[in-house]
Amino acid sequence: MINIKDKSLASVVTFLSNVFYNPGTNPTGIMIFGGPAAGKGSHYEMINGMMTQPFQLAETGEFIRNEIAAGTPWGKVWQSTVERGDLVPDREIFKYVLPYIGYKIGSTGAPDGNRNTIFDGFPRTEWQAKFLVNAVDIFQTELCTKIDMQVLYLNISRDIALDRSRGRIVDYTQQNKKIRADDRDIETVKHRLDIFEENRDKILNVLSKHFTVNTVDTNRTWLFLQNGKYVIDQKIYAEREMQLAHMLEKSCADKFQDDIKTVLMLEKMYAA
Repeated sequence: MINIKDKSLASVVTFLSNVFYNPGTNPTGIMIFGGPAAGKGSHYEMINGMMTQPFQLAETGEFIRNEIAAGTPWGKVWQSTVERGDLVPDREIFKYVLPYIGYKIGSTGAPDGNRNTIFDGFPRTEWQAKFLVNAVDIFQTELCTKIDMQVLYLNISRDIALDRSRGRIVDYTQQNKKIRADDRDIETVKHRLDIFEENRDKILNVLSKHFTVNTVDTNRTWLFLQNGKYVIDQKIYAEREMQLAHMLEKSCADKFQDDIKTVLMLEKMYAA
């Protein structure tokens, strides 16, 4: 057992151990990093659509929203925080959220032993980023397991993010669909964007010193509303898919679907 005196750091190391540790493997971790309406969920689905072995998903926001919906003691504490568009405090992320997510992933695990994992919603602050960097270093040193950690930064302008959020609010309202508490009105979304922009450069500065940061311009989207229905722009979709394939080729090429392997092979042939 790894002995770490700092409880928050120990929590993150334990989280990584539950999520990644599988003797004899070198897993890939991807942090999908972006503000509201940047397309985090869409990019997670795209990445998994490219793979024969899907990535596990460690999503802090979903866990917090589920706790609120279930009316648990912590859910009641977090409800007003989320409805305001604020972040759950770092201490509570370390003490309650990460241990539960790590335990859940570790206890179920992938049947094929695959430990490749996507993080959505962590880190959200500079402090969280620093603890993650230190925890990865301890995990790799003590357990002799190399993690290929990468950051997928979804860069979107504030104006386009707000336009997409407005469209989402209108669409969900017209279809009488349930919308997240922190997405229900544009003022809350603006507040969430303010918090993201305040933390963004500090987090990227920490992560970029230790991990590869891949920036994707998500101002152009492959998914848009047309006459009340979502339509896919196949050209933009294919371009984005190839961008992600190049990002993951070094660590995950053997797990790509055959069509992705074929396109990458043809690219190399034409480039030769």
